[in-house]
Amino acid sequence: MKVLWVWAAAFLLAHSSSAQLAPDLVVINADIRTMADRPARAQALSITGSRIAQVGSNEAIRKTATGRTQMIDAKGGLVLPGFDDPHVHFIALGNRFSTLDLRNITEPAALYARLREYVRFLPKGRWILGSGGRSDLWDRVDGAMLDRETPENPVFLYHSDAKSAIANSKAFEAPDIKEAAPGVVRGTNFERIRRALPSDHTRRWAEVAETASNYAASYGVTSVHDTDSDDRSAVYRELAAAGRLKTRIYDCIKIADWKKYAGEANRSRDTSGFVRTGCLKGTADVDGASRDSLQAHVTAADKAGSQILLHAIGGRQIATALDLFEQAIKANGKRDRRFRIEHAERASDEDIGRMRRHG
Repeated sequence: MKVLWVWAAAFLLAHSSSAQLAPDLVVINADIRTMADRPARAQALSITGSRIAQVGSNEAIRKTATGRTQMIDAKGGLVLPGFDDPHVHFIALGNRFSTLDLRNITEPAALYARLREYVRFLPKGRWILGSGGRSDLWDRVDGAMLDRETPENPVFLYHSDAKSAIANSKAFEAPDIKEAAPGVVRGTNFERIRRALPSDHTRRWAEVAETASNYAASYGVTSVHDTDSDDRSAVYRELAAAGRLKTRIYDCIKIADWKKYAGEANRSRDTSGFVRTGCLKGTADVDGASRDSLQAHVTAADKAGSQILLHAIGGRQIATALDLFEQAIKANGKRDRRFRIEHAERASDEDIGRMRRHG
């Protein structure tokens, strides 16, 4: 079944102000599940800007379209709001596609299939690097097939002996490369291409983040909470400004850096509305002076209005997280703060009750 994922900000009712504007996009002949009580299902929807403005019948939604409205005929396909994943290590996700392990690839068809998967998500121009190639594979690689599967991405895959590699035609565009056919390379061209490889391949954050965004969107995950605490919001905003970010991102930083967002909390967004900040992450596996320090950060950051996430697996860590949260509530008063315990595995019945009491 073909599924169309819709990553507009929210389903809105027809009386919203955006419904009065000419839609940019209309989807008709669809099986739409709104996830609302009424209407629970619809045939068509319209999108204005980044919001779903209206859902309803084909006839009603068609009437809102103008000459500049893009029309999509879903042909009966299922249309769902995009999914939100509240715990993702976004850069690590993108870096899954930074290297290709060839050790268990013995057939050229399997290699071409892996390359085909990689180029689905990689930005154009990003290198596909790999290692562990086998001699029985090397002898049967078809350079023309290699180019056909990777027309926009240079490929350089090492043999396990690191003395030869498979390269496509894009790889030969590196400086000072002698003209050669795609396939196995050795000698001078091997050395020259090797020297041209980006030394920061796994740290090209914009390329890595765009890969992760493409991958997430392919599964209908249209918003994520990046809990890696590596502070990549500037990278994400750059991608959003260039129209290359397909995923809304709530970017977290280390709780020790809470002052960076003091007073800003969750309100920091790029102009596209795709990136926001304000969540702070720590770990509850602490004791002694470390616990006292973490308590100070939690209480101060909570007072400043940020959302706090504590990693806790196991009964002791979960109890510690709840103790820290309770002290912050006592110091700062009750409000809709939405503390979070990440993972929360093996919580005791007593602590599940404490979670419930504190919302």
